[in-house]
Amino acid sequence: HFSDLCIDTGQYQASYQGNVLPLTETYEFQTLVYLASQPGRVFTREQIYQAIWKAEPGNVKNAVACVIANIRQKLRKYTTKEYIQTVRGIGYKFEVRD
Repeated sequence: HFSDLCIDTGQYQASYQGNVLPLTETYEFQTLVYLASQPGRVFTREQIYQAIWKAEPGNVKNAVACVIANIRQKLRKYTTKEYIQTVRGIGYKFEVRD
């Protein structure tokens, strides 16, 4: 649990204040779990891509950015909190702020 965001790895779902986020299991949910596994740690796009896609980096920038944008869009339906922060020129981090 992170504030009002709940990530349930057993059920493969994330919810905000009880509202289930319609994340795709393969990329969106797994990316959220990966970032949230170490709050505050900055992950490069390449690290995220290799962990989630389980492949050598191809079109890393667009693939990761698209998934991050989708997660943010789905979260914005319920909150203005930005859980996933962009670290310019490096990648992304999961941040919990009240």
